Amino acid sequence: MSVGRTERRPRGELARVLVVDDEEDIRELLDLTVARMGLSADCAGSVNEAKRLLEQQRYKLCITDMRLPDGDGLEIVRLISERYGETPVAVLTAHGSAQNAVAALKAGAFDYVAKDGRGVPHWRPCGRATDRPVSSYRTRTPDDRAAGAQPGAGIHFR
Repeated sequence: MSVGRTERRPRGELARVLVVDDEEDIRELLDLTVARMGLSADCAGSVNEAKRLLEQQRYKLCITDMRLPDGDGLEIVRLISERYGETPVAVLTAHGSAQNAVAALKAGAFDYVAKDGRGVPHWRPCGRATDRPVSSYRTRTPDDRAAGAQPGAGIHFR
């Protein structure tokens, strides 16, 4: 069923995105953004809350902040990469650096997105990540890492 602007599927039928950010306004902004993309967001404000949601639900995409009150986004990236490898992860941060970007990509993130001075993410391929079925993604495996494969090498966008 195609969903137009005036027709909406019930929220439970939408593909789900996990949004992890300690700032409530950013979670709300991302929830609204993914809803306009025809997706549904589950929002978490901490690493522990995100872990609980991951145990309960399969996600088409995860968007996580880098700095969280009980840990960092890299912990979520590593967890998803190890246990839920079919879920692509984008890392958001207001404290961007080349070192953090490399760490996020090495941990398995497919993108590293900088927030602007107001905390608003500069949205890039995250929208395109949800255009493909979860089963079409190939994330890096431990064998790929051992062989020196580059992060994101198995994920392609059009």
